[in-house]
Amino acid sequence: MVYGGFKEVDGCVFLREQLGHHDTLSALDLHRDRTGYEAAVNKIFLEHHLEPGMPREAPALALTAEKCAAFLAERLTMFSKDSFLIISSVDERSCALRFHKVRQGERWIKDINTYDQPILVVDVNQGT
Repeated sequence: MVYGGFKEVDGCVFLREQLGHHDTLSALDLHRDRTGYEAAVNKIFLEHHLEPGMPREAPALALTAEKCAAFLAERLTMFSKDSFLIISSVDERSCALRFHKVRQGERWIKDINTYDQPILVVDVNQGT
């Protein structure tokens, strides 16, 4: 997914392969802001991209998420000077990884302590 690159549209950064044919302005009506829209479009279920036979239990998925988040952070820094948050959540058999740009006054994840499942948040701060 990440190897397909990124695309910037109307101030939002998307995984090119996830973007499809979304109309940003009408999609913004469905989400509260650009941050929510990015987080929704850029959501990947890691278990869908694992090789056959790879472990799919929560500890293995969490380790995979950590490595994928580091790789994604590296790619985002090469693509843009903006700051991003990469967020991952894990339950018994599933792991979601998503990202969004950091914007003043917008936040997709409010309080990490309110989630039942483990959450990983990586701050890709570019100093902007």
